[in-house]
Amino acid sequence: MVPDLSIRVRLKAPGIENLTGQREISLRDGITLHDLTVQLGAEFGSVVDEGFIAVNSEVIRRDQAAETRLKDGDEVLLIPPMALG
Repeated sequence: MVPDLSIRVRLKAPGIENLTGQREISLRDGITLHDLTVQLGAEFGSVVDEGFIAVNSEVIRRDQAAETRLKDGDEVLLIPPMALG
């Protein structure tokens, strides 16, 4: 059995109520940041495909997302481009 990870995801999109908030998500071990954005994209649409992304306050470039493995307790912050102004 593959252990689950508990990841805190914060979405910041001022003025867009359904995209602003925080939640704990259980994910499979070994998931990458890219995998997470694909999963969130299925729920929120393409708005999570661009913009600012950070893991534990460290900015991650989109081209690094497939190589960035998430660990138990990580905090992911997503800010869609429309929220950046």
